[in-house]
Amino acid sequence: MVVLTKNPNNLLFFHAGSPNADTLKLNRIPQCIALSEDGITLAVGFSNAEISTYSADSQVMLSTYPAGLVPSRIEFGGENRVFFLGNSDYNFFLTGLDLETGYRYKSIESEGGLSALKKVPGKELLLSTRAGWSPDGLFLYDISNGLVTDSLNEYWMALNGFWLSEDGHRIFAGTRRIYQVPVYIPGQLWSMETPPVLGEFDLSNDLRINSIKHHSETGKIFIACDEGWYRSTSYIKMLDYNTLVEQKSWELSPNPPFGYPPGNTWWSKIMNIFPAVSDNEIWVLQEQPAADYRDPNTWSIERLSL
Repeated sequence: MVVLTKNPNNLLFFHAGSPNADTLKLNRIPQCIALSEDGITLAVGFSNAEISTYSADSQVMLSTYPAGLVPSRIEFGGENRVFFLGNSDYNFFLTGLDLETGYRYKSIESEGGLSALKKVPGKELLLSTRAGWSPDGLFLYDISNGLVTDSLNEYWMALNGFWLSEDGHRIFAGTRRIYQVPVYIPGQLWSMETPPVLGEFDLSNDLRINSIKHHSETGKIFIACDEGWYRSTSYIKMLDYNTLVEQKSWELSPNPPFGYPPGNTWWSKIMNIFPAVSDNEIWVLQEQPAADYRDPNTWSIERLSL
């Protein structure tokens, strides 16, 4: 697993079987990170409007490219292409970058509020949405020709966050609904119809979904959720991918930091879940508040045995 950090600006490389990480110090302020589908190359966007690529194996920098705009989200769109969202005057432009030539092609039209960018596994499609908007919408970009102009379908729908299955067939939404990944329709600007609904998670309405991860090798879905209020307990639910039946549940209530009254459980928000390739554990990225509100929150990585 690779983690990008700010202040200090580092790339952390974690390996199975070791609690420690290899650290690569960065000489600029990072904004976003992406890993290629083959797991070989990393792309990092920086606050000085540059993008650099790194070898995930040797942990060395490969190349640096001018981005034109400061990247806020970045994704690989193929072996030698990355796409990123760049902010200009409160609007976001989707831009493609050819890693062989350094050529950039920016979308003509901008979209306000775009806050996510995800490549659909195995398909020439990018998905985006606008957190906090009503509705936040689903934006579908066709990148089959490496172009981002006139290649957008917009679905007028609410998601409350979304995550993709590893096979590229399903969209898991924070609303608990599961949608089929739509096919790009040339000439369709926007639609009031949603993509086909394939199912729905049977979770309590009191729980707020923070992260969902599909592990295709084991056929499991992992859902990180909490009760939606300050210092609430976090949970991880393990479901079967085909039946959506819950098979196991974890409760994460870590001990409070030093200086906080003993005997109290301490709020922990799960930010992301990463099932290990060995299929016998998951890695959990968590955020926890400091003992003093004037201090910044702390982050931790925990490995849970299945």
